[in-house]
Amino acid sequence: MLSFSLKKSPFYLCLRYNRVFLLSKPNFGSINDQVFRYLYDNPNKIITKKELETNVTKEPISKSLHMIIKELGFKKDLREAFFNISKTNIKFINPVPKKVLEDLGIKNIKISID
Repeated sequence: MLSFSLKKSPFYLCLRYNRVFLLSKPNFGSINDQVFRYLYDNPNKIITKKELETNVTKEPISKSLHMIIKELGFKKDLREAFFNISKTNIKFINPVPKKVLEDLGIKNIKISID
């Protein structure tokens, strides 16, 4: 199983799969920070961009949901494992069962440390 945990102070996104990796450190209160905190608090639920704009940012989100997730460090296998994303909806999957990883054809997660 692959799971994701959030350290709150300072705010780091950490991937747990036998080891912990610093995935990103978004600016506190930024759109990326606000959106991810909401997704993290509401895992395994389809959330619309409109819901994020209404309940989280209180203003239109100009960048795409894809871009927000990419800027948070979820690229390729990580994005595929943890998110279902469309233009208007997003679902943060946490934890990700081993069976789901197998069904996606993901045997090893490749993590790029920039």
